[in-house]
Formats: sequence, structure tokens, C-alpha cells
Amino acid sequence: MADFDYSIIDGSSIERKIRGEDLGTDGGGVQIIGHKFKSDEIGAVADAAATDGTGSSTVVALLKGALRELISIAAGGGGSGSSYVEGDTLGNPPSAVSIGTTETTLATIDCRGYKRLGIIVQNAGAVALNSFVTKVRYHSAFNFHFPEVTGSYDTGSSNSTGNATVLIRKTNGTAPETLAGAAYTWIRLNVEAVESIEFTTTVAAGTTDLNAWWILEK
Repeated sequence: MADFDYSIIDGSSIERKIRGEDLGTDGGGVQIIGHKFKSDEIGAVADAAATDGTGSSTVVALLKGALRELISIAAGGGGSGSSYVEGDTLGNPPSAVSIGTTETTLATIDCRGYKRLGIIVQNAGAVALNSFVTKVRYHSAFNFHFPEVTGSYDTGSSNSTGNATVLIRKTNGTAPETLAGAAYTWIRLNVEAVESIEFTTTVAAGTTDLNAWWILEK
């Protein structure tokens, strides 16, 4: 076979090359491949540091980078990248979402590549909500989201049904659809095979301000 090269990312997020070298076959005819780090930075000093792990070493960094990739892949992460992402509605500078009697979008969250979503909702105003709708979209080509949960969240959740695959996994018992002024609630959702999720809400009269914080995990 021919020698071949491949890349890994070292502990400093720098791309390094490793060469796979044909070492022939063993007594049973099985191919043996040797691996060489291709870097001018690897020398006697780096090799000595790698032996006892007492100093900085490109070799050690390379091996740590490779191990990190393997751990991420084994955990379902698919390689480099964080296993979670956080978001909020506050923006910079912070600004709450004003909710009135017309259906208003609190947040639209891209769920691609993630399995679970947890969201905290705060009614920062004084007027209680009279609706809180969770909508989903299954392909980015659609220009709208489908309403999935419009009424009681405990009734339509695995918290009451024991079904771990339903959209609403669990709530803290404070109904988001009637969330009082100056109150918080939270919801956990299963978002596998969901392109994005959207939360909309209204009040019966007047206006109130909502904030939201969320985390998506793989």
C-alpha cells in the first residue's frame, strides 16, 4: 500500500499532520501501518517531555487533541465542537420582549444537531399571560411553524404520560400559558428531528414584558 497523510487538531487547536507508513505485513499477512508525526517542532526536547509528562510538548498536545476527538465522537458529538449552546432574548443592550394581545414571538431557536432544550421564561411585567404556544418546524424550507402545544403543558407532557419521546419532557409545575406577573417557569423539551422551535404568547389585555434563557444539548 502507499503511504498516506491525515490531519488532527492539537491541544492548541492547530492542525497537525500524521503520516501512515507502510511497514509491510506480519507473519499472517496482516498489513502493519506505522504512524509518524510530521512537525519540525518535534525533537529531543519534546520527546523527553512526552516521556514523563512534566513539560509542554507538541507530541503530548497532539495526543490530547486526538483523544479529545475520540471522546467527543464516542459521546455522539461527531467530533470537534461544544456539546451545548446557550441563548437568551435579552440581547445587547438587554431588552425584554413586549407582549400584547396580538400573538408575539418570544423566541425562535435553531435545534439542528441537538436533542434536548431547556428554557426558563420570566414574566418581568405585571400582567399574566393568557396563552403560551410551542410550535415546531421540520424543514427550513417552510416559512411557518406548526403549533404543537397550545393548552396545558402538564397534560401534554411526559411528566404526566411517562412517554420520554413527547415534545414536552417536563415542566416545573408553573403553567406557562397563565404565567403571572413577576413569576418564572421552565420547560424541558425533546427536540430531535426538529429543525427549529418557536414560542409565541399573548396577554388578555394591556402588555407585559418577557425574558427567556435557554440551553440546547446534544
